[in-house]
Amino acid sequence: MNERDDILPLRIDGQAATLEAADHGAYPFWETEFAYTYGEPAPDSLAASFLRYLTNEVGQDIIRARDHRPCLELENPVLCRPL
Repeated sequence: MNERDDILPLRIDGQAATLEAADHGAYPFWETEFAYTYGEPAPDSLAASFLRYLTNEVGQDIIRARDHRPCLELENPVLCRPL
């Protein structure tokens, strides 16, 4: 899973960072991205296009290709929020 020699995997309380551990809440860290705008972006704007890209299947496929899982695919997606 780790393709770089200069990065070490991090265990929290002895638990490896796996998708299964995230599903069951055993690995208590994940990353949530936020997008901030000044109001609702115009439907034909670059900002709106980028937000659609992040939330559609193409963006989710890129997340999956990096061995991560979109929040909505977790067994308990409500856990996928900032603490």
